[in-house]
Amino acid sequence: MKRLFFLVIVLSFGFVSMSHAQSSLSKGSSLVNVGVGFFPGVGGNASYDYGLIDHWGPGLFTVGGYFNAAVHNDTYGALTYKRTKLFFAPRATYRYSINPNFEVFGSVMIGLLVKETPNDYQSYGAFGLMGGCRYFFTKGFGVFAEGGVNYETTCLNAGVSFAF
Repeated sequence: MKRLFFLVIVLSFGFVSMSHAQSSLSKGSSLVNVGVGFFPGVGGNASYDYGLIDHWGPGLFTVGGYFNAAVHNDTYGALTYKRTKLFFAPRATYRYSINPNFEVFGSVMIGLLVKETPNDYQSYGAFGLMGGCRYFFTKGFGVFAEGGVNYETTCLNAGVSFAF
């Protein structure tokens, strides 16, 4: 645990000391992400982000929406069945550009989780935290990977990003 803490501190100082390169994302730009997710189960996700505040500290603040659908096996007593879960949420994201092609980000989401039970569906408020990175091959196309706590839907996601 001490080694992990030390590694996080060293990497944090390394990120802070790097120059703040201009990203292809800025205030007024949009970003659409489409991906697949794993753990628990398998699912798909989509999100939209709009650049709201440019140069908020050394990065960009975006707002948008997030959707995740996941299916996995679950047990209820002696019964095993496939459970479907849907998560809808507004999303706030802080993006930090390492260089013009690569960024890291963190997101906070508070939304609605709808999940299947053996007899019906339940829905309630849910919370999610995600962190990840994105690499742009061109100004408008890139790939992303993210992970975090996404309240019972997929927690490890990867996919493609379209900026415009």
